[in-house]
Amino acid sequence: MVDAAHQRLAPRLEKLKEKILLDMPPGMKKKIADYLDYLNRAGGELLAGAVRTGQRAPDFMLKNIDNFDVSLQEELKKGPVVLCYYRGEWCPFCQEELKALQEIYPRIRQLGAELISVSPQNEEYTRSTASKLALTYQVLRDPGASLSDLYGLTIAIDEPMREAFNEMGLRLEEYNDDLSYKLPVPAAYVIRPDGMIIYDFIDADYTRRVEPQMILDKLKEVVP
Repeated sequence: MVDAAHQRLAPRLEKLKEKILLDMPPGMKKKIADYLDYLNRAGGELLAGAVRTGQRAPDFMLKNIDNFDVSLQEELKKGPVVLCYYRGEWCPFCQEELKALQEIYPRIRQLGAELISVSPQNEEYTRSTASKLALTYQVLRDPGASLSDLYGLTIAIDEPMREAFNEMGLRLEEYNDDLSYKLPVPAAYVIRPDGMIIYDFIDADYTRRVEPQMILDKLKEVVP
């Protein structure tokens, strides 16, 4: 049964993708298309070590926008946790996903769960993301993508895409305080209070994201 709290995210992302590509110079468009093709072809290999459904979610403690520690273990004592990885506020697909998650956040809370989003952005941009998008759930920073590494979600940006980023005026090192050009792939987990993952969405293609309705449906399976 579809929850009335939101619309499907996929059509919104598809329209966004079409608009972005339409406005791009031909050379840039080809670089993006080639990179997406690579991600779709190599995604399985790149993410072979990712943490998946049926495994226990690795614990963590990261800082939130108020510079307080947030522990997965402590959050799970209160109820289920939805854990989502995004690349950064510079990514329009991330912005669309984060806004869609905000739309369903009241329902997540009604189901006794908490929502946590994580990116490798530094303190300034983590706070900026939460402010610009009026996010009321936890937004955490993962310096050097260390937690993303632990979850097997990190991929390195190749040289052609680094060049494309530079051409667009995007400096990842400014957002992340890191020179490695590593990013997490879009991912979402629904985690039971006992720490077991009951659902995962992991996709190397950053233009595709978890459907919010799927998160709600999975939470309903673990809520008494």
